[in-house]
Amino acid sequence: MVDTSHSEECRSQPSPTTEIKDKKVTLTSSSGVMLCATLSLLLENDRDLSHPFQPGLSSSTKPAILVTHPHSLLGGNAEMMGGVARHFAQNGFLVMRLNFRGVGGSSGTASIRATGGEVSDLLAAADYLHEEMEAPQVFLVGYSTGAAVSASAIDQRSFLTGMAAIAFPFGGWWGILAVASRLALSPHFEAVTTTTKPTIFLMGDQDEITTVEELNDRFEQAREPKKLSVIKGAGHFSLLGRRATPGLCAPIIEFVTNLSAT
Repeated sequence: MVDTSHSEECRSQPSPTTEIKDKKVTLTSSSGVMLCATLSLLLENDRDLSHPFQPGLSSSTKPAILVTHPHSLLGGNAEMMGGVARHFAQNGFLVMRLNFRGVGGSSGTASIRATGGEVSDLLAAADYLHEEMEAPQVFLVGYSTGAAVSASAIDQRSFLTGMAAIAFPFGGWWGILAVASRLALSPHFEAVTTTTKPTIFLMGDQDEITTVEELNDRFEQAREPKKLSVIKGAGHFSLLGRRATPGLCAPIIEFVTNLSAT
């Protein structure tokens, strides 16, 4: 006779359920600006977001991801990056989405060129992940102006291990938005091509601000290690749509996973 008491007992135990848990946090930049951000992580119901890098959690073997948004003066804020952040969280990453100064409850005033303190905002968020959340490594995911700011910040901290530059606003001389981006955000352009930190560039082939040809030229100038992903049918502002998010995030997750394996 086979004793099935143990197996029956095992089957009777409810399997742990998981959900993405969010936590609002505030932090202070080096210039004294109060910043609002949201942490997200997939956890079992009986856990909270404290100690996300303790052994046994899927996040413990992955870098934290810091997500930054498009230009604050054009309506950009952390809320619009919620779908991207939750997709990363669903895949086991601790994610922070930051509101730059002047939006989403953060104090201070946004600057046209994103040089009036936005880099220090990003570094304050990165320091919070590294020091308060004990993340050994932080990977930057910047969208449009967020990508430009990420480029200027990435070499200022050794624990910033790489970057995803989504819809980097190189601009050009062929339309109002393109010209405005070229003129306003040019202080950040050199940094994205000179960093030796691993960088993946992502852009839609219908981007209204930067042409694929311009991106290819900049990509050729960028240093290794690097990767390029052009998403068919997507424009500058449509990469954040619900249907587009998985296709946007998948190459980034693969890129980060490969970095972690090396």
